[in-house]
Amino acid sequence: MRLNMILSLAFSSSLCAAVEVESDPFDKALPLPKEYSVIAKASFRADRIAAVWDAPASPVAQTALDALKKFARGDESNAAFAIRMRLVSDTENPSIRPIAERLRSLPNADQAYAIRSDSKVILILANTPVGLLYGAWTLHDIVDPPDVVQPESNIELPLPDVVDWPDIGERGQWGWDLPSDISWTARLKLNVIEENAQAGIDSTGKPVVKIDRGLFNKAEALGVKIVPFIMHLE
Repeated sequence: MRLNMILSLAFSSSLCAAVEVESDPFDKALPLPKEYSVIAKASFRADRIAAVWDAPASPVAQTALDALKKFARGDESNAAFAIRMRLVSDTENPSIRPIAERLRSLPNADQAYAIRSDSKVILILANTPVGLLYGAWTLHDIVDPPDVVQPESNIELPLPDVVDWPDIGERGQWGWDLPSDISWTARLKLNVIEENAQAGIDSTGKPVVKIDRGLFNKAEALGVKIVPFIMHLE
């Protein structure tokens, strides 16, 4: 009996050792997109990958570029591979028309996005700049660069197909430390903060309500809506 148990354990261990499980890059994506797959993978030097904001100017543009430039260190003029962010309204390519129509029909379409890939480009598509930002964050999450990225670092790029949209249009909470936490809560695609405005009286006796304007600027760059309120105004 004991010999049978030993042989059984040894056999099980040898089976476990022989199985290789390839990790899914989307295991690191939070929140997980609604629809996703990886059609292939490609490897390039970091300085041969360019991130391009190919859309009208927006407060979120630099945020999206900063996320991708963690591993995409190249210039568009000499890159071997490009990651392009583009509004579907600015895309005339007939092959994009079906996904453009679908993005317009999705719930909370202003935040929906799609990612399409081939051997030379990853195209992030959306109806609005905030949708492009969400697509950039998702792509950032599934790439696993070295801890320190140098121009010559090898970057393995998953080439994904993604369609994603939120079930709820406004996601967030009020109070606590949200103003100081906004950088990481926004990365989780929480897009609303209800922030307490300070009511008081100025030196002339006039009632005033104060709130940090810098918080609005930071929130705008992260695609976050600030809702001021005055606590206990009964």
